[in-house]
Amino acid sequence: MKIIFIILISLLFSENNSLNQWNLKKLYSNQIKNNNNNLQNQHNNTILSNSIDVDNYIVGPGDKFFINYAANDITFSNYIVISKLNDIIIPNIGMINLKNLTLSQSYDKIRNIFIKKYSSSKIDITLTDTRKFYINIYGTTSGPSKILTNPLEKVSDVYEKIVSNINLSEDNNLTYRNIILKRNSVNSSIDLLKYKRLGVGHNPYVLEGDAIYLSNYKKYIDIYGGVDNPGRYEFKNNEFLMDLINICGGLTEEININDIRVSRFTNKQEFPSEILINDDIDNFLTFEYDHIIIPKNNSIKKIVHIGGEVNIPGYYFLEKNMSVNDLIDKAGGYTIKANKSKLMINNEILSKMHDHEFNRINLIPPQNRTLSEISYVQSRSLIEKGSIISNDDYLTNKILKYNLNINDKVYVPVLINYIEIIGAVKNPGRYPFTEGLSISDYINEAGGKSDKYRGNIFIMNSFNQKIEVSKKFNRISNGDIIFIETKENFNTWNKLKESMSLIGQLATLIAVIQSASN
Repeated sequence: MKIIFIILISLLFSENNSLNQWNLKKLYSNQIKNNNNNLQNQHNNTILSNSIDVDNYIVGPGDKFFINYAANDITFSNYIVISKLNDIIIPNIGMINLKNLTLSQSYDKIRNIFIKKYSSSKIDITLTDTRKFYINIYGTTSGPSKILTNPLEKVSDVYEKIVSNINLSEDNNLTYRNIILKRNSVNSSIDLLKYKRLGVGHNPYVLEGDAIYLSNYKKYIDIYGGVDNPGRYEFKNNEFLMDLINICGGLTEEININDIRVSRFTNKQEFPSEILINDDIDNFLTFEYDHIIIPKNNSIKKIVHIGGEVNIPGYYFLEKNMSVNDLIDKAGGYTIKANKSKLMINNEILSKMHDHEFNRINLIPPQNRTLSEISYVQSRSLIEKGSIISNDDYLTNKILKYNLNINDKVYVPVLINYIEIIGAVKNPGRYPFTEGLSISDYINEAGGKSDKYRGNIFIMNSFNQKIEVSKKFNRISNGDIIFIETKENFNTWNKLKESMSLIGQLATLIAVIQSASN
């Protein structure tokens, strides 16, 4: 009986063991089948611009390896992804941590661990797909707050993604030369313009945890003339002029360094001053808002200048058919303080030319000059030779269309709202101009008429015209002078003596005439 029981138990265990073996074989067969299907469907979505540098590529969570080995009747061929803790688990080998290792170091570590267990076998490892991660973006108005990237992309690649996702009307001056990369609490500055133009500078591959800080730049430098890529450039601290010239493509031809003109705002001055290079272009440090002109050979004569209330005053090259309005546009347009209704242009070449008629009249004694000659001298004294001055919108708009000449100097005056009232008022002087006020209003503003008021009122306008007006006159323009005529101050006794003298002379003349007629 015992023998029969033992036989039954043995058969039962044998059946269960066969069943377990069958289940394991089925399971393993399904796994191999699934793995083969997965292997056929695997593909890499990363587009490479360069091959991966195994000595510099840092592996991390999400990187995918393909590992193949055969040892002691065990065969393994499959993909393994690095976990979020930087671990991989290889069947029959165990868990391996790859934190902060390069790709080559990771290969070596896996092989060394494998060889320790299977010294007579070989393992093949390759990176098949790179991880993807988000990095934070700060400082844009319309751009994304984070960008999906991978460790094969540099800061320049991420920047291009940012630019493709911003609204240029809101971020039209996005920095390109002062990008901040924050990594492990350390900030580094990146100049992508220098990297793009010269192929040098800091442009690292991005890593998890990186943050990029951008801004819309406000400080700039203008450089024109003998460089391959003239124009406006974002200002960068501690940059030498020669470095900027190289970024602009270098000089187009041999130039005289002493001909380079730099207009610079110094000591918080309202208008820029001209800075000399003094043959030291390599050590000449640029400043914010510098306006740099590099004349080409023989082009120094083809220069115009604009000053006053424009955003970028300074020297500019005279281009073909360049109008006054074109020059103002090149100078960044009007400032908010500009008086757009007034404009002044003079020319040093014309001002130095002799006015032979004026010189001829000056040789004639004043008492011997004709009325026409007197009028010419008076007219010449009102305006400098070679100049044109506009004081109203109509003439200014016409002048803006005029073509410029060599050595023209354009000046845009500041807008000051004022009128001046002088003469027979209690408080003569300058008063704020208000559109629509009459002469009577301004007289009251000046304290009213004084005792010397004679009754006549005149306007001296911007055209040097003297116009008699009434108290109700209100077509007054900014900058006009209101003259309230005063009574003449004179000594009665002196006037009586002058009158008696005149009467005596007339009596003598009459007596002479009568004597001659007799």
